[in-house]
Amino acid sequence: MKILFISQSDFDGGASLAAHKLAHTLKSKGVDITMFVMQSDNHSEWILSPKSLMQQIIVKIFGRIESALNKTLTTKKSGYWSFNFLPNPLIRKIDFNSYDIVHIHWIGKNTLSLKLLSKIDTRIVWTLHDSWVFTGGCHLPLNCTKFRDECDECPQLNKCFQDVAVIQHVKKKKLFETKNITCIAPSSWMRTQAESSQLLKNFNIELIHNGISSLNFVRADTNFFKFKNKISDDEIVIVFGGYNAVLDLNKGFIKLINAINILTQKNKSKKYTVLTFGTSDTTHLSKLPFRLINFKIVRNQSFLNEIYSCAHLTAIPSFSESFGQMAVESLYCGTPVVAFKTSGLIDIIEHKLTGYLAKPYDELDFATGIDYLQSRANDNHMQIQCRDIAVSKFDFSKISAEHIHLYNRLINEK
Repeated sequence: MKILFISQSDFDGGASLAAHKLAHTLKSKGVDITMFVMQSDNHSEWILSPKSLMQQIIVKIFGRIESALNKTLTTKKSGYWSFNFLPNPLIRKIDFNSYDIVHIHWIGKNTLSLKLLSKIDTRIVWTLHDSWVFTGGCHLPLNCTKFRDECDECPQLNKCFQDVAVIQHVKKKKLFETKNITCIAPSSWMRTQAESSQLLKNFNIELIHNGISSLNFVRADTNFFKFKNKISDDEIVIVFGGYNAVLDLNKGFIKLINAINILTQKNKSKKYTVLTFGTSDTTHLSKLPFRLINFKIVRNQSFLNEIYSCAHLTAIPSFSESFGQMAVESLYCGTPVVAFKTSGLIDIIEHKLTGYLAKPYDELDFATGIDYLQSRANDNHMQIQCRDIAVSKFDFSKISAEHIHLYNRLINEK
């Protein structure tokens, strides 16, 4: 079994980390894996990435072109867009058809153009880390459902560029009709979204959750961590993080601010501290109803375990998550999660067992969830329950076996 993974990165963002960790686990189980990425902090021989100065310059140029297109074509309230129209010289030399399966992950920033995708004749597996595969170019449609038709009158594009979404949608439709693609949805919600789309409604969409190693995420002693960060026992500690989470509107930081405002107005004697990571700079924030400690970019596993373990709860007030990797990481550390009852988080959090699922986007109910979980912070049974339930559903031993089973089935179908 010879598999090629394609991902924009092997370390930058939840989708990239999920792809890399899956590839690493599959390789440890004897699967012949090669992974192509545009950005890498890994020197393993099985990971193909730009090495020379010229190749790295090309990566930066692609990134800047994508950023410029986003600034020009999309509205200020738009999420991130990928256009994938430039020929990528860094990937063109790969002999795709020498692999049994090409497994595509997150390919924004022109990692794999639609034109080059058309030249892949072998079986394709595509993990839906977000909605880009079945939209006209946006990664997060939010409340928009135009992907069910033709992606016309896109609310995320400036009026003079409305045709861009339609054109890209049509290109994808023509391309997908010629390809043998099996999609993997990391959550039930993402599977439903994809099945309702014009582009993927006739495709086979498998439900396989993202896997996370239960050996890496474990509850840690936090006495020194609290001392070093001057966290007292009477503070209610909340984790809020993720890639650029404070600035990404989809992550719902404003919802967390408003929910804690509700709680502080109800009881002014309570002190809240929010631990965040994944956002480089938060110095512009002021007049928050809590103390904010920003650990910026965290790559030390033990330190990340300390952050989760120190908290009474993890808050994920996102509007939508294709999966919810951070929720699983927190549960592995025995820390319950409050989130809105929406998207991929529904598959992860069991209401009042491993967390609290608030009514979608209701800040008062989200505040109720914070209060409910912090009052049970010393409940040993809940801590054990959080980890045991999450491990039974999302450990890599289970998820990697499901991938291998799918690969074997698809190869045998040829």
